[in-house]
Amino acid sequence: MNTFKPTAISLAILLSLTACQSTPESTSAPTSLIKSEQVIKSQSDQRQYQYVLLDNGLKVLMISDPTTEKSAAAMDISAGAFHSPEGREGLLHFLEHMLFLGTEKYPTAGEYNKFLEKNGGSSNAYTSTEDTNYFFDVKNDAFDEALDRFAQFFIAPTMERSFVEREKNAVDSEYSLKIKEDGRRIREASRQAINPAHPYSKFSVGNLDTLADRENDDVYDALIKVYEEHYSANRMSLVVLSNSPLNTMEAMVRGKFSAVKNNGKDKPLLTKELLTEKEKATRVTIEPLREMRLLKLTFPITDTHQYRTKKPTAIISHLLGHEGENSLYARLNEKGLIESLSAYNSDSDAMDTFTITAELTADGVENVSSITTEIFKYIDLIKKKGVTQAYYNEIKDVAQLDFAFQEKGNPIATVSQLAPVLQNTPAANVLNTYYQYQTFDAELTQQFLAQLAPHNMQQTLVAPNVATQKREPLYDVKYGVTKIPTSELALWEQAKADKNMQLPRLNPFIATDTSIKNSDNSTKPEPIVQEPGLTLWHYQDTSFNMPKSSVYLRIESPFAGDSTNNRAKIALAKRLIEDKLNAYGYNAKLAGLSYSLFSSNKGLGYAISGYNEKQIELIKQVNNAITSFDINQDKFAMIKESLIRDWNNSALDRPINQVFSRSRRELGIDPFSNAALASALKSVDLAELKTYMNTLLSDVSLK
Repeated sequence: MNTFKPTAISLAILLSLTACQSTPESTSAPTSLIKSEQVIKSQSDQRQYQYVLLDNGLKVLMISDPTTEKSAAAMDISAGAFHSPEGREGLLHFLEHMLFLGTEKYPTAGEYNKFLEKNGGSSNAYTSTEDTNYFFDVKNDAFDEALDRFAQFFIAPTMERSFVEREKNAVDSEYSLKIKEDGRRIREASRQAINPAHPYSKFSVGNLDTLADRENDDVYDALIKVYEEHYSANRMSLVVLSNSPLNTMEAMVRGKFSAVKNNGKDKPLLTKELLTEKEKATRVTIEPLREMRLLKLTFPITDTHQYRTKKPTAIISHLLGHEGENSLYARLNEKGLIESLSAYNSDSDAMDTFTITAELTADGVENVSSITTEIFKYIDLIKKKGVTQAYYNEIKDVAQLDFAFQEKGNPIATVSQLAPVLQNTPAANVLNTYYQYQTFDAELTQQFLAQLAPHNMQQTLVAPNVATQKREPLYDVKYGVTKIPTSELALWEQAKADKNMQLPRLNPFIATDTSIKNSDNSTKPEPIVQEPGLTLWHYQDTSFNMPKSSVYLRIESPFAGDSTNNRAKIALAKRLIEDKLNAYGYNAKLAGLSYSLFSSNKGLGYAISGYNEKQIELIKQVNNAITSFDINQDKFAMIKESLIRDWNNSALDRPINQVFSRSRRELGIDPFSNAALASALKSVDLAELKTYMNTLLSDVSLK
């Protein structure tokens, strides 16, 4: 039998990572940026960019990529669900549907999509809160014709009345399809608890009721009016990508989009006050369909877009959402109160919020007030010790690496993601705006920290059997809204960091050597280690000039999927190993060195990818975590319960997802149902699992 030996595997992989090491070209992360046609791009980006503003006010970013196999375009309009008229919720979503149904130049409904399909392309669109985004891709030689069809959407759409009923039903179907999705149900219940004058309080999707014809209020007339009101060239941004030179693309764009009308109207101002004094310091309770437990703290904050080059909330979200040693997550997780934690700010015209979200354990639901106290203690700790240049530089260094060595996105993803960014970002920074960290401003950061206060917060608890008093009718959600007792608010206001609380250490995984290895001229993967039970393949690809590498290891065992019981146990073991690695590996992920574990009927394995400089240390830790399997009883019980809950919740997945799962079982790809796995895992204890892991690793082959 072949036993898994982590040291030998680590050394073999180290050989593959270093055998072709060249003399370093540099010993620090690159900070130089290349300016191309007024747009700042990274040194790894071989595409060419040019920005133009057409006479009609349309903002255009052109991207030339001679190597692309497909061309793509996206048009973003600064109008979304928030701009629907009162009583006509979902009208902007309905407009998105109607725009695809023919134009004066190309009147046949469906002709646009047929043309794209015929030429290897696709199209899609979405309506968000403040934007509507249309995008497509197509083979290069059909791009000119496709772009002409696309342009007519914004020049002369027919929006035939005969299609109104069909598309109203399509919108209603989208609403009905997600009526039992907890994410949508939680959103709809939450909007009942905010300022009713704020656009977030609107039902965003629309249905047959909101789109119905009424006396002296025809929905078709409202449709035409909202198109003429909001679809104006000065509120549009276009991004096009093709293999053509920039001057060719500019002539193409000017010829096709100069006719888009500009009605001269600016974007309407939206109410920014998400929570008034009435809604602040309230507790919202929501009962889900699935077995889920979620705590969310929402804080309205000052507009952050004006500080986009400083990013004063970056330190706050970094430290509050950290999952490594000394983190808030580690503190609450060790107490058995939470399973995950995140912290982030949202920035839009109508909403600037900072949100802290925690997935709770069953014990956590019973200790929500204590968890909230711990959060405010940690905020106090950040105020006292966390607002430092060192943490800011750490975030900045990672951002510079990510920007310098970002991988090229596919055409349709590139254009659809950049189009809304172009709306509110200087053209020069459309590519690097999320990576800009120009100035550390401690005073400004403290100003935002001061806004994370109990009296400026709404607390939301999602859990089974919570106390509720009301019912949201559209999604049939039980919810409640109550004022938080003043005694509880006072407790949180007085929360101070205790002497044992610490902040995470600085990240040791940030790459400093970004030199590129010399090519070994190999054209295909080749085995560099071939021993009984071990095969190690290596392939060096320097075509993208990235200081990155990938490792994929699968530990195959006959005991992995020979029974439902063993398949359940290996799935649990995988989750426990992931949890064990989390405190150590979280910094690695932040620094662009990602890893993931997987289990299957064949065995257990992992994949690691990212900057290769410090990869071997992570590989050693992963290997040791697998072989030592040092798990305590509390963590075992918590993660076992979480896994069983996830398997049971899958019975409430959308029908299409259940069909895919069933087809995998029928084809023998994954023969055990989630219900069977959950049942098999119930009786497994920690001692049995440890015995199983010893058996599993005693007879393996490594690939």
